[in-house]
Amino acid sequence: MKNYLPKIFVLFSFLAIIYSCTREHSNFLDPNFSGSPDAPDSLSIRTNLDGNVLILWKDSGNDDGFEIWRKLTENTLGNFVVIAETDPEATFFIDGTVTLFDTSYTYKVVTILPNGTIAESEGIEFTPSFEPSNLQFFQVTNTQVELKWRDNSNFEDGFLIQFREQGGANFETVGIAESNDTTFVADNLSANRNYSFSVQSILNKGENQLLSNRLQKTFDNVLEAPSNVTLKQTKDSEVLLIWQDNTQIEVGYGIYRGLDSLNFTLVNVVPPINITNIGSYKDTTLYKGIEYFYTIAALGLNVQSFSDTASVTPIFPGIQNFDLSISTQQEISLNWDEWDSNLFWDISGIRVLRQVNDGEFENYAELPSDASSLSYTDLNQSNSYAFKLAAFTEKNISDSTDFKKIAFTQVVYRTVDSLQTGNIGAKIRLDSNESRIATSYNNALTIEIRDLQNLSVIQSSLVGHIGGITDLNFNSDGTKLISASGDSTVKLWDLNSSSLLWSKKQNHILLGANFSNNEDKVVSFGIDSSFVVRDATNGDSLWFGKHNNIVVSGEFYQNDSKFLSVSIDSNFALIKFWNSNGNFIDEIKIGHLAGEIQISPDETEFIYGTTDGKVELWDLNLKSKDWEGIHSSSQAVNKVKFSKNGNLVASTNFRAGIQDSSFIKVWNAQTGDFIWEGSHKATINDFEFISNDNLIVTCSEDSTLKVWQASDGKLFWSGKEEGRIKELVGKLDGSNIYTINTDGFIRFWGEDIPKWFILE
Repeated sequence: MKNYLPKIFVLFSFLAIIYSCTREHSNFLDPNFSGSPDAPDSLSIRTNLDGNVLILWKDSGNDDGFEIWRKLTENTLGNFVVIAETDPEATFFIDGTVTLFDTSYTYKVVTILPNGTIAESEGIEFTPSFEPSNLQFFQVTNTQVELKWRDNSNFEDGFLIQFREQGGANFETVGIAESNDTTFVADNLSANRNYSFSVQSILNKGENQLLSNRLQKTFDNVLEAPSNVTLKQTKDSEVLLIWQDNTQIEVGYGIYRGLDSLNFTLVNVVPPINITNIGSYKDTTLYKGIEYFYTIAALGLNVQSFSDTASVTPIFPGIQNFDLSISTQQEISLNWDEWDSNLFWDISGIRVLRQVNDGEFENYAELPSDASSLSYTDLNQSNSYAFKLAAFTEKNISDSTDFKKIAFTQVVYRTVDSLQTGNIGAKIRLDSNESRIATSYNNALTIEIRDLQNLSVIQSSLVGHIGGITDLNFNSDGTKLISASGDSTVKLWDLNSSSLLWSKKQNHILLGANFSNNEDKVVSFGIDSSFVVRDATNGDSLWFGKHNNIVVSGEFYQNDSKFLSVSIDSNFALIKFWNSNGNFIDEIKIGHLAGEIQISPDETEFIYGTTDGKVELWDLNLKSKDWEGIHSSSQAVNKVKFSKNGNLVASTNFRAGIQDSSFIKVWNAQTGDFIWEGSHKATINDFEFISNDNLIVTCSEDSTLKVWQASDGKLFWSGKEEGRIKELVGKLDGSNIYTINTDGFIRFWGEDIPKWFILE
């Protein structure tokens, strides 16, 4: 038997040599090996602050240590060399043995596994550079600047410092810094000039010296003024100034303040800005309501440069959520939010101001800063009282709250009945007998007729329209109702039998329908630029008229012998006049009509409001304007009505924005003289003259109902509902008011006993 042991020994020795070579030179077997799951990952490499090569990695956790391999990248077939071994916990290594700059090296980090095998990371290339970086300037004097930079290598022999003036062609040498230096002071500079400085690393000083790429940056030896000065109030007497730093050579900033934009006084000096380029300063010596002007000066050694001016008028926010409530008929309570010093700032106290009748507001009491209520019992029924609050400090007093007013009034209403219909209210009409109302809704197609004494009783439910109901009106004895709809139909209903008498369809959406004065005819009109006059008995068309634009109104007048129709476009409104047989008589152009036209009770005049805020009254026979009133300079007039005796005209407007009010204004119908105005916090949707024209009741999007004296605008009473009140009707004697609103309620307001009441 042959002895194979020597051969086996030789074979294993050969394999051991191969394994050893593989450990020391991984490319021996596979120079393109790309790593394994146990290999280090997240490998990164850079130069550290000492100019050495810093290698970082993430440890997989399953190792007995690491080896650092390196080779020249250009030697694609060359072997890696193990340059170091690390502990198992290591996650970085610093290679301080690199001697060739601008030469690419490839590194690997190799995991030594517990079973004696290895796992290589992917190779990562790095080219060490001896270029400096991060050049900064610090002015020493008007003619000296200190340069600072970062040294990125440990093998340079020094640094070459050069500069050139603004507009110069070539760099000039100003000095050489020693190896590992990071600062240099350049002098003999001229003020108000720009300089370009460069720093280069030097290798092998002398005839064969090598220079790194040029690190270059411009130094502005110019004292430029700050910009973007902004002011922000932070307390009642404190404002924060913020500005942009635009210079490198300031020695500080001067804060100048004045009471106009020409005369300033230095109030403080703050240090220069070295990092953020954003300066700030708090001025704590201000008073509310005074406009202060500021300019910021960049200060040089012998000069200063001023910013543009900025101004601020400090405010002092007042007490929040002030309210007044009637506890009893002998006591009222004032309540407000306790002052929040975290939200604003500390105050000294709260001042209560009181007005009796129409006198001046006077100080009534001063309360502690943490007060949030006050009880008041000094009530006299012959007086009205108004209260408002203000917070104060040692220096300032805040703007006062809106006042809250109470009065002992004879005109008071209370909710007698309310009905939640579940629908969003749109239209409400009162019959001439004042015994029932008709209502329609935005989200329902049914007209409901209800008894005024019991709103829950539906006398009639008129069903037939398949589109939204745009208008409805009773005849004079309340036995019939005409309705117009978005379904293009006009319908006449018999209310005694709750039946449909007839229905007629037109070409497009209808906007309105009315009875003639003697009620033998009806008219319907809409967006198809036409109107149709029909026989009230059967709905047959008697005659029709055409316009070029949407018809928004049609009215019979002078005992039905005449008729007018109104259309609107983007530029004007057109009124056409017709005789009772439908023959065209005349036409006139009027202003930008904002709503319907109303004919006066004596049928000699008509009134309307415009989109640009005017109220105009015209002679119906002469077709000429008698007078014009300015209701608003910017807001459209949405309603205009005559009083029932024709002596007064009232108008209301749309609210322009969320912060604006809506006003009712009253005018003398004969002369156009303005008499008074009152307001709601949101658009006034509707109003009526009631109590034999002695009172006006208004309703609004702000959910309030208000009753005013028609002659002088004295506010008698106000009530509040949950939803936005869309329309109202009132009995002639003022005893009852009925509203319909967006919360789905119909409400019946009745007269109440005299009492103290809050006037909003």
